[in-house]
Amino acid sequence: LAFLNVSFPPVAERFISMVSDCVVPLSMVLTGFVLAGETLTSMFGNWKIFFTTGLRLLGLPLLVLATAYLFGIRGLGLCLPVLITAMPVAVNGVMLSELYGSDSEMAAQSTFISTLLSIFTIPLLAGILSLIP
Repeated sequence: LAFLNVSFPPVAERFISMVSDCVVPLSMVLTGFVLAGETLTSMFGNWKIFFTTGLRLLGLPLLVLATAYLFGIRGLGLCLPVLITAMPVAVNGVMLSELYGSDSEMAAQSTFISTLLSIFTIPLLAGILSLIP
């Protein structure tokens, strides 16, 4: 619709805007509900979540960094893709896994663990990026 430049009546545009504004907060509430039923040992005891989170928060950004650096990209053009790749898992995954009957507990745990660990990994990557000429 954006490419075709289709416009809606103001009432419909306002409704669409209000619904889209609710998606992320509702995803966070659903994530909280799913995590409320989990124990700390089950949440922090799954090594698969830590492995995939490590790949997501450090492995992929370092791969993007190396690839972009080899192609001669420097400065802001190097920093932005690396830091965007280093962002934690989105909460919408929990909502989609709940909707389609998948493992919403693991999705909620992944979201929580990746958000928690990104507190450390994003500044680490920013520090690495500041050292690159």
